[in-house]
Amino acid sequence: MPGFWRSRSMDQSLQQRCLRVFSESLARGYQLNIESLPRSVMDQFYLMLRHSGLISDSNIHLVLHADSREANLANSDVGEDGIRFLCRCRSLRKLDLSSTEKRRNVSEQSLLDLLSHLNLLEEVLLEGIPEVTTSVVHRLVQNNPHLTVLDFGKCTSLDDETMAMLGACCKHIKALNMSYTDITDDGILTLVSGVCGPVLEELLITGCKNLTDRAIDEVVDYCPNLHILSFHKCPLITGLCWFTIPDYELKASRLVY
Repeated sequence: MPGFWRSRSMDQSLQQRCLRVFSESLARGYQLNIESLPRSVMDQFYLMLRHSGLISDSNIHLVLHADSREANLANSDVGEDGIRFLCRCRSLRKLDLSSTEKRRNVSEQSLLDLLSHLNLLEEVLLEGIPEVTTSVVHRLVQNNPHLTVLDFGKCTSLDDETMAMLGACCKHIKALNMSYTDITDDGILTLVSGVCGPVLEELLITGCKNLTDRAIDEVVDYCPNLHILSFHKCPLITGLCWFTIPDYELKASRLVY
């Protein structure tokens, strides 16, 4: 029996060393001439490459598969080919395609196609992708009824129409980032007065140049469970609204802003 466990431990150690060699080869710019890996190994390889940003169109098939629950591809070099591959990953609960360091090579149509294949998503982070349009958001919310976290920060194509859609459809949303978009006070009202208002816990609207004090009034009035509200760098918000809100001290004590 001791020999069995020692052999198993050695096999696992060898597997880890092989994966590290693969990872280091990718970091040096080499391509891996490997067609496939066992799914358990793919999951470990994914964890290794996820934090280094080394996942790309050429190796995504080695780290994600049909049963993958998460695709954290933030700031990775995944473009159109990688997006097409993700259509096979129908078990995904979390999808992170955020691109804050460089522009991602994707099209609106490729995002629409992808979101037509995924219907179990709960967390979706698309920060910094201008190709995220209202049509893309519509496809996302129509196909995924259990969304809880959405990040559309710096998705400059989004506006009040998007907010109305989220307010009407997303009854489980707990965290939403709409920073640096073209939303207005009217958009905020349609969002928070809709089905997500009572459950929303975090709202980021930093850098939204069209918002005024009225937006803050509406958020606090309609969102009793809100704990985080970020609205800095909004030039039309004076902060004076804070003192006109009933129970100001109580509301201020439970909000971080």
